[in-house]
Amino acid sequence: MTRLSARGTYFVKRLNPLALLGVAGLILFSIVSAVSARQRGGKDPELFVFVPFLLCFFGVAYFICRKLVLDLVDAVWDDGDALVIKNRHQEVRIPLSEIMSVGYAGFQNPSRVTLYLRHPSRFGDEIAFATPARVFSFRLPPKIRGLMVRVDEARRGRDFST
Repeated sequence: MTRLSARGTYFVKRLNPLALLGVAGLILFSIVSAVSARQRGGKDPELFVFVPFLLCFFGVAYFICRKLVLDLVDAVWDDGDALVIKNRHQEVRIPLSEIMSVGYAGFQNPSRVTLYLRHPSRFGDEIAFATPARVFSFRLPPKIRGLMVRVDEARRGRDFST
């Protein structure tokens, strides 16, 4: 079996949101420190301006994490005529003929591949995974291009047989 997904997806899904919460926690700590300094009669640093910024930061960070990182599966393996998908200690095997199309978004970080399925699996009808990082990501990775060709061949074979 050949691995198609990035190796660090498991950690990216769990550490990036924690890092964002850490930054937001530091900003919140600064605001609380400023309020307590003001109540003790210290200088008025006017850090209340950062409260709307903090709320916007939480909103944008949540939206970005949910749309780009949290929906990625942990690992995708190519097993010839099927893909083996692993996510949170669950595993599913999807034949290539069950994949309707393969989408690739290379200008995102991480770059992602989305598999659109004919019938929903345990992970839904769209399965997204991150591709390994590449230096020149302007072109489609050869493994993903090969997957697209094989999915198309499997789909044609299925359509001609019915």
